[in-house]
Amino acid sequence: MKGLNSTGAPAGGNATTVEDDERYRYLLKNGIVRRVEDDNKIIFAELPQIPGVLVVYRKPSERASNPERLNLDKRELSHMPLLEGEERLRLLNLQHNHIQKIENLVSLPNLIFLDLYNN
Repeated sequence: MKGLNSTGAPAGGNATTVEDDERYRYLLKNGIVRRVEDDNKIIFAELPQIPGVLVVYRKPSERASNPERLNLDKRELSHMPLLEGEERLRLLNLQHNHIQKIENLVSLPNLIFLDLYNN
């Protein structure tokens, strides 16, 4: 079995749908689920290994429908979440939250626009 990268996907290659769904199930089972949205396509959870850090994960079908954009506006977020599996993300909308510190962007190498209006 190959090792896993920081997103829970196999290291050295693209994740498949089954593997991504395994990550989703892992977050549901082992995380402290704070919210599930859009017909179970987006999960917001905290992991015991990284307390206080909200992890946001989109199912593959949701990510495939809009891989370069993610809207997390008006979610009452107090911290920037850790976004798993979002390497292709170019635009991140975090408007109208309560974020005071920019963080957790290291896993977003293609991000070119970060909207933090009204935080």
